[in-house]
Amino acid sequence: SLKLEDAQKEKIKPILEQLKASIKDNGTQMHDLETKIHEQVNSATMDQSVVDGLIDQKTKLIGNIIKAKTMAKNQILMILNPQQKMDLQAKMKAVEDKMVAKYKSCHDED
Repeated sequence: SLKLEDAQKEKIKPILEQLKASIKDNGTQMHDLETKIHEQVNSATMDQSVVDGLIDQKTKLIGNIIKAKTMAKNQILMILNPQQKMDLQAKMKAVEDKMVAKYKSCHDED
């Protein structure tokens, strides 16, 4: 726990709400693109230029999500005191290390 003060919670809440809305909106659009890509894959006359366009759109949405997460992390870090920043960064590093290890173990099995 970061032991946030009430004032910090009030400042962080809208940041997280904005991030959630952004991810939900981009996620909905990505789902729609996946449906269209799937339709092309199963089409007897797949149009490569259409697939390329859909993939470009999906790539842009993924970039938007990464940007939104990065901005939210930065905004939240600016609200935290030095100890809270170190604690949060340690937690984020632990999650990242866990994901790297999981990714590595999946590929070691290949």
